[in-house]
Amino acid sequence: MDFDINDAVAPMGADGCIDWAHQANSGLETIWCDDGSCPLTEIYQEKYSFISRADFWVAASNAVIKLSSPNDEFDLKSTFKWGRVDADQCPDAALRLPGDTDCGEVQDVFLNRLGLTWTDAVALLGGHTLGRGSSDFSGHDGIWVDTDQEATIFDKRYYEEVLRRAWVPRNEGTALQDWTWGGGNNGSPRFMLNTDMCLLFDIETTFPCCSRTDLTRNDGTNQCDTRNSNLSGTECVRTTNEEAANAMVLFSGQRDDGRFGNDNGPFFTAFRVAWQAATTNGWEDSLHEFVLSCGTVSPTPAPLPTTPPTPVPTVPPTPGPTELPTPTISSSPTETCDDVDSFLDNKGKTRDCAWVIANQRCKKFAHLCTVSCGECECLLDNRVCTLDEDCCSGSCIAGQCACLSKNNLCTSNAQCCSGLCRDDGTCAGSQKMNDMETVG
Repeated sequence: MDFDINDAVAPMGADGCIDWAHQANSGLETIWCDDGSCPLTEIYQEKYSFISRADFWVAASNAVIKLSSPNDEFDLKSTFKWGRVDADQCPDAALRLPGDTDCGEVQDVFLNRLGLTWTDAVALLGGHTLGRGSSDFSGHDGIWVDTDQEATIFDKRYYEEVLRRAWVPRNEGTALQDWTWGGGNNGSPRFMLNTDMCLLFDIETTFPCCSRTDLTRNDGTNQCDTRNSNLSGTECVRTTNEEAANAMVLFSGQRDDGRFGNDNGPFFTAFRVAWQAATTNGWEDSLHEFVLSCGTVSPTPAPLPTTPPTPVPTVPPTPGPTELPTPTISSSPTETCDDVDSFLDNKGKTRDCAWVIANQRCKKFAHLCTVSCGECECLLDNRVCTLDEDCCSGSCIAGQCACLSKNNLCTSNAQCCSGLCRDDGTCAGSQKMNDMETVG
């Protein structure tokens, strides 16, 4: 999350480096440590030291997400590429991490520096569904979901919690101000950060406020009224950031009757796109496809340079599973496979397919440069699309080629992330794999 597309000297990003001096990284030393005594470091040194730390951390994250998803169904293996180079030093990298004050922090990090969209940011913050905050490290204590058991499952519950509960300010007037459930936490405090709440509510304009003034406790009292404040008459208004709010509702699976469905598909699809962008930012020119065969040559160990990784072009990518802008084309492609002569990008600049190739922009413009990008027969995952038949997977979801997760309707194996469309016309979940299968 410390990548900055605007910094040509030290873009940072996924470079295997931690700014140990900063409070924001407190607690990581219990997982990763130089002497090899920490669990994750021990695994790396014993089995995977032939790849860079940066590649290993991404692969390990993929494995954790898969193994903690329902039925191990969310497999990010297709997003993994290797070739990241470790940096020895990354001073002040933690200063680029998002703070916990408001959505200005989210915009600065995810949109302005990472070059992502609000939909991407909402998807990545869904990672809060796992784990907990600790007063020993961040100062914020609690879990983002209902129980400690649920905090070990990677699913859409985080979004449900934001919508379903009456959230009231906690630690008001302090640097650790956040939100807690007004209904009673029973020894397991649920909480949300300002950067969670602002994705759905305008907490700056109406603060202090309560997110749901219509909910009561078993004794009939309003959940917005607590020992510290009475907010039953002040409901938080919805944010004017429609993209963020719409993504929160979409990923939660909330139906018209207010209840929540069980489909993680919209969240998983959006997270896959955002995760791939976030973990490859800055390395587009040097990453290699992952080969699923033990008979292939393993990647060469990455060197440990003292200089930062090669910066990426200054034109920020804007991937995202929703509301993808369509460039203005000066000449339309023919029925046969062909490149357009030129087009206007999202900033109104005239581009051609030579520029697309030179700047590694096939992910965004392959639909316009099918010859140059080598995608005449069909478009790869995460490409901009219009129809299902545009995509190799046969599935165009929210304007992007994507595979379908477990239990989604399908007509062919290629449409499913697991590679199997069952006889009943739904995608199967992927088979359980070794927790570090991703790195070979």
